[in-house]
Amino acid sequence: MLKKVLISTLILVMVSLSACMSLGNVSYKQARMLKQEGFILSDEGWTLALPERLLFGFDEYAIQNNQKKNA
Repeated sequence: MLKKVLISTLILVMVSLSACMSLGNVSYKQARMLKQEGFILSDEGWTLALPERLLFGFDEYAIQNNQKKNA
């Protein structure tokens, strides 16, 4: 009987801890890749932290020329 209680308690603790380790509905591999690309998991979900502002013209989809990297 004691063994069943200990096992049940252990399972409950493991489930509780795994719920606290949420990666925002992505797998571990996806989360690792997102972090490598500069994304940060926040309260709102995954956000991209850029070193500088990325500006677009009004009602345009293309990045301004002075914002583009020289490849």
